[in-house]
Amino acid sequence: MAESPADLTKTYDAVVVGSGAAGGMAAHVLTTHGMKVLLLEAGKKLPIENELRSMEWPYDNPHRGELPPDRHSLTFNEYTIRRPPYGPGFENVNASLFKDFGIWERLRFQFRAEAQNVFNHPNLSNPNSDMQGGWDPNDSTTWGDFGTTTSTQKNISGSSGRVLQLAGKIVF
Repeated sequence: MAESPADLTKTYDAVVVGSGAAGGMAAHVLTTHGMKVLLLEAGKKLPIENELRSMEWPYDNPHRGELPPDRHSLTFNEYTIRRPPYGPGFENVNASLFKDFGIWERLRFQFRAEAQNVFNHPNLSNPNSDMQGGWDPNDSTTWGDFGTTTSTQKNISGSSGRVLQLAGKIVF
């Protein structure tokens, strides 16, 4: 079907280039306020029933679960190499207390008590993932430190334990 030639005699109140998220919304708002809008879009006009597939359910796809002919499913060893085990989480609770003591009208003394890692929670580092010379599940001498945690993570001050700080401040 041949498209009709453009009518260049029409006048518009606004021209919007691109019908993406911003352009489409701009055209909608302008037209709802009674303006005549020309919306320009690059590319061909798509047949919606063939091309627009964003509302399909994924399990309706007939090719769901198929792999390309040159691919294979991951074995357990390939999976553990590509996705190593997750390490422990990081818990850190900080707290601070302030108390102001008035000295004169605009002069006061502020006492501050601050604590990092208030509950003294040890934050373990990721498990060791180094295997020396291969791994034999039946020979514990090949395990080494694999899978064990041998250190803790440091907090902001470079310490892994609780840090207390007392301070005084004059505010004027």
